[in-house]
Amino acid sequence: MGDAQNPPQGKTMREYTSPAIVDHPSCIVLPPCEHHFEIEPTTLSILPTFNGMALENPYDHIAEFEQVCTTVQPNGLTSNGLKLRLFPFTLKNHARKWLSKLPPRSIRTWVEMQETFLGKYYPPSRTSNVRDELIAFRQLPQESFHECWERFKDLEMSCPHHGLEKWFLVDKFYRGLMADQRQRVDTFSGGTIASKLPDAAWDTYEELSLNSLHWDDHDARRQQAPSKENTSSRGGIYEVQGTSSGPSMHEFKRLESKIDQFLNQVNRNPPQAQVKMATSTCLLCESLAHSTQECHLSSKFPEFMEEHVNQVGVHQSRNQRNDPYS
Repeated sequence: MGDAQNPPQGKTMREYTSPAIVDHPSCIVLPPCEHHFEIEPTTLSILPTFNGMALENPYDHIAEFEQVCTTVQPNGLTSNGLKLRLFPFTLKNHARKWLSKLPPRSIRTWVEMQETFLGKYYPPSRTSNVRDELIAFRQLPQESFHECWERFKDLEMSCPHHGLEKWFLVDKFYRGLMADQRQRVDTFSGGTIASKLPDAAWDTYEELSLNSLHWDDHDARRQQAPSKENTSSRGGIYEVQGTSSGPSMHEFKRLESKIDQFLNQVNRNPPQAQVKMATSTCLLCESLAHSTQECHLSSKFPEFMEEHVNQVGVHQSRNQRNDPYS
């Protein structure tokens, strides 16, 4: 009798499966502010965005973010407090999810935020890849001195912590030039580049690059570059005409061998598996973490990337024709 009047307390089955309000404590500990401040909506609209994709450079994102922050200074808010408050608004998609999964109250300063962010999106493997590219840097055929120097600087600036000294970078760039361009550098130096100090040699490259920009006939050089008419396609793979001593011939041969193996594996699988393999495996760096189209090396092989997109489309079309439910 007593049990009927006082039923056991607890959750019902519906309550166990109903959504609950969950508190998500932030990983950022915001410094206190003694004065009232307001961040204008226009400030949020000009903030850069970072999605956490493989092709994005976290250093570039931080530099652009800090530049925007120099134009904003709310009353009574320190630079550290401003950046910690604004930075989460720059992260989107995968990057936003990553931030929400960090331990609560684990970041207290802007320096800690940068270290955590770079540790996630600039792993050691990426550092090693950029360092290897700097060491093996070569001037491309029909590439002007200015274009070559700018490409080298872009690569060097993409990894500020590469650890290579300036004299070493100066030497590697010089050795990677075509023979006629090395002679041009020495003539411009009034002797040899090796007789200059590293900083002076770097300035020489800058001056020669400016001279190349103003006076080199860039259009004529591009017209001499190999076109698609000078390449043949075999089994969906471009054969690049040239000698084995060409600057990038080793890379093209290695890539061609890799594609041959990949296509053989794809053709031995059913249609649905073909599409999955074609879109989930990076053929350039062999990584499983991103697709070929998301790889940071994709810009080095524009013709291959175009052919790869076509190949993926072919497999997808075959899969749709073979799928009775499509």
